[in-house]
Amino acid sequence: MGLLSNARARGLARMLLKSHATKVGVTCYLAGLVMVFTFPLPLNNAGTYVSENALLPGVLERDWGGGGARSAAQYAGDVRAMQVNGTGSADFRAWLVGEMRHIGLDVYTQRFRELPVPGAG
Repeated sequence: MGLLSNARARGLARMLLKSHATKVGVTCYLAGLVMVFTFPLPLNNAGTYVSENALLPGVLERDWGGGGARSAAQYAGDVRAMQVNGTGSADFRAWLVGEMRHIGLDVYTQRFRELPVPGAG
């Protein structure tokens, strides 16, 4: 039988963890520190690519502007107007997708199924 399905083994494991909780905690903490400090080694990140270009401060644009760009205040005003008018979520979603596409962003939507909340019945 496995550790979780055997009551005797489960009790023994619980007793060992309780009696050695500090040792287990310190060991896990030290193992975590070792992992954090060994991330830069080639053995641990051989398949990971980090673009240094994303970290360049010269690439950053301080002003949000350009052709056809609207200010955040105008977008907030549009959203408030939709809330006041009682615009439904489908219409709001269509407006948002249209605005994002208008400023040149790639937009994808996905349908989600709502599940009942446990205990709210």
